[in-house]
Amino acid sequence: MMTFQEFVEEPDFDDTIEELEEGVVRTGALIAFSGQSKTHGDKSERLFNSAISVLKTNSSKDDQIQQRLRNLEQALVFLCEGLIETRKQIGSGVSVNLTGHLLTSNSLKSFDNRRRR
Repeated sequence: MMTFQEFVEEPDFDDTIEELEEGVVRTGALIAFSGQSKTHGDKSERLFNSAISVLKTNSSKDDQIQQRLRNLEQALVFLCEGLIETRKQIGSGVSVNLTGHLLTSNSLKSFDNRRRR
């Protein structure tokens, strides 16, 4: 294992610093996209549960058909909003996956370059 002093005295120390900063940025992006994915997933779950709740609501005998139609309309809106949030969650998940692969790829290249020296 390389000591800190050996690390600092490397000829391409500036390149190494850039790689480290890039790694920190990628790791930060990975964490941010993961958080977004979780947020969108939680929001879609809340919307789907709202749709279920509206559909389970009993309407009174008066104006029963109109109330049921309103409930169905509201449930469909919740379902559509939930599907949009699910789509956003999928996009964030893809971003997490891509960022992770890029981070791993660059780490492997950096490790391979150091090993060749």
